[in-house]
Amino acid sequence: MKFVRSLQNEIVISFILLAMFPSLIGGVVTLIYFQNMMEKEAQQNLEHVAELWALASDQWYQNAAKDIRQLANAPNLWQAEAFAQRSLFEPDHYAGIWQLNSEGQLLQTIKAGELPEETVWETLKEFNQAELGPLQLLKSGTIALPIRVEVANEGLVGPGQANSKLLALLSSQSIVELFTARYQDGQSRGFLADSAGNLLSFMPDRSLSEETWQLIENCRDQITGSGVVVNDFGDDVVTAFRWLGYPNACLVIEVDREIAIGKLGVRLPILVTLIFGIIIGISLLGVRFLSRHLMQPIHELVGIVNQVADGDFTSRPKESQLVEIKKLHRAFTDMANSLETYNRYLEERVSQRTLELNEKNLQLRETMRLLDEEKKKQVQQAYNAGIVEHAISVLHNIGNAITPLAVRLQKLHQNKAESQFSSYLQQLCSLLEQHQGDLGDFFSSPRGQQFLPFLKQLTQTSDQQKVDELKSMDVMAHQLDHITEIIALQQKYATQQSQTEEIQIAQVIDDAMEMMKPAFDKRNIMVIEEVQPELPKIQNDPNKLVQIFMNLFKNSIESIDQCLRAPKDGYQGRVRVGATILGSDQLQMYVEDNGQGAEPESLKRAFEFGYSTKKRGSGFGLHDCANFIRFHKGIVELTSEGVGKGAKITFTLPITKSKNETEV
Repeated sequence: MKFVRSLQNEIVISFILLAMFPSLIGGVVTLIYFQNMMEKEAQQNLEHVAELWALASDQWYQNAAKDIRQLANAPNLWQAEAFAQRSLFEPDHYAGIWQLNSEGQLLQTIKAGELPEETVWETLKEFNQAELGPLQLLKSGTIALPIRVEVANEGLVGPGQANSKLLALLSSQSIVELFTARYQDGQSRGFLADSAGNLLSFMPDRSLSEETWQLIENCRDQITGSGVVVNDFGDDVVTAFRWLGYPNACLVIEVDREIAIGKLGVRLPILVTLIFGIIIGISLLGVRFLSRHLMQPIHELVGIVNQVADGDFTSRPKESQLVEIKKLHRAFTDMANSLETYNRYLEERVSQRTLELNEKNLQLRETMRLLDEEKKKQVQQAYNAGIVEHAISVLHNIGNAITPLAVRLQKLHQNKAESQFSSYLQQLCSLLEQHQGDLGDFFSSPRGQQFLPFLKQLTQTSDQQKVDELKSMDVMAHQLDHITEIIALQQKYATQQSQTEEIQIAQVIDDAMEMMKPAFDKRNIMVIEEVQPELPKIQNDPNKLVQIFMNLFKNSIESIDQCLRAPKDGYQGRVRVGATILGSDQLQMYVEDNGQGAEPESLKRAFEFGYSTKKRGSGFGLHDCANFIRFHKGIVELTSEGVGKGAKITFTLPITKSKNETEV
């Protein structure tokens, strides 16, 4: 469904772009055309500016000379100043005007000013024939204009000076101001520079960039001595220049490119807006056409697709006049028919598979029930086997204690049966009865004299027998106490109920070792206890912990038994049991033996339920131990260096602080 909507959106966008593409192409082409026209027109405009500058730079000297002649022929200074106001240059533009004779000597000063350098006077001496002398660009920023004039007798120069010469110093700044003001309403920048690129005059205050001067210098040898260049050094300006041959200087004008283009820059945004308006209008018309003849059938198709997605496979689209849409409708109809057929097939398959899965589910439940019962049965068998084994151990311990007691009782019975004290006493009584009447004679006779020593010896024998019997009874009482302790110890840990209490782990280890002592003694196994003194008490089930240690001792004994079947020279079974503090909140315990050890595979699976390397093993003991330890947030680990190198089981339990310690 999302795919169809996405396809619809992509079609709309594609047709919009398709409608806009020709218009965009036409607009871009039109913009390029008008841009080229504008650039060409701007170039022509700038070239025209350069020509105007060249023409102006050629004529200004002639105009200046004409003004000076008119000034020289003025009848008085007042008329000269009035006439100067209508001339090309104003009087203030002249730094000074002097009259010289044909020898170059100063006759009079028409307008006071600083005299030029001596080289200028030397040049004027050689100036006799031409009306205009050579121009000179002076260091003071002025231009020297030598002019030979014919004046009337009433002129300012005075009579009799027909061959006199006039020297006028024209300020170069006035030239720059004049031409700057005549172009672009004073928005241009004018410069007058010497051949070395030094600025002599400029308007307004601005420096001529080194890059611009380099461009002008490159055009110095051109025939016309003028040109137009466009700077791209960050300012984007247009520069028109003219080399002046007489003073060997250059007149330069700079105009911003936008100002040089003028109204062309204003027409460009209007033109762009108009072109893109036409493009948008054409695109909207194209979209309207496509929406009516293409998008409406697609919308109808989307609605039918929604119905099919909801499960209605009977809906079909209407025929369209467009060939492409008609093909799309036919393809969709074929697809819907296939989907309807496949949907019926899937429904049948789903029903069939549902029945099969229900049957499999019932079988699986039955199998799980049987497995659960079998597991419970195995657990119960393992537990019963443990109880039987424990009971056998208890009976064995009691039997070991009863056997000496039975021997003592039998010996007492035998001593009583073999005792002749009563027979001797009866004989003495019978002898006294026989001599009751002649006791004096009897005791005086040799036989009577032996009566008292015999009686004394008989008494001593009776006392010794009594002492022996008391010793035997003490031994029997001690053995009965031992049996009582065994029974009490078994009763202490015989309950099946889980009972958490505060216990001392050292006492638990001692009790487990005491219960397994007969098994250790029978195999001459050396037990090494390595319990850290003054261990903190922990909150746990003492019955379960005793069973864990007994189970671990039992595994160590069975592992040692495997080594005893093929004993090595000097081999003796050894079991190490210990407990120590790990960190601040853990108690670490371990049981280590020098028995058969384990393979790497056995180390990985040792705590799995049902796994055992013994033929008659249940695989429940270590599994139960590990579950108990992990339940109490402990860690259990079995390590071994290999077969025949013993094994070590290490586990930890958290130290639970008492309420008083917690409050503190």
